[in-house]
Amino acid sequence: MLQWDKDDLDALGLLKVDCLALGMLTAMRKSLEFIGTRKGYVFEMQDIPAEDTETYDMVCQADTRRWA
Repeated sequence: MLQWDKDDLDALGLLKVDCLALGMLTAMRKSLEFIGTRKGYVFEMQDIPAEDTETYDMVCQADTRRWA
């Protein structure tokens, strides 16, 4: 495992990639695909109704384990 300070990387002009975030994005993508399969159509993040405050509150708190 390597860990570099983001400011040092910025000074060197290097890109910092957060692998944990990429894993979570994959998990969210797979969850949306699963929901779409169950519903029978492509389901994307923007398909979550704006009035679904409970879901948006969970996403804002990074509490998405009950989401799918």
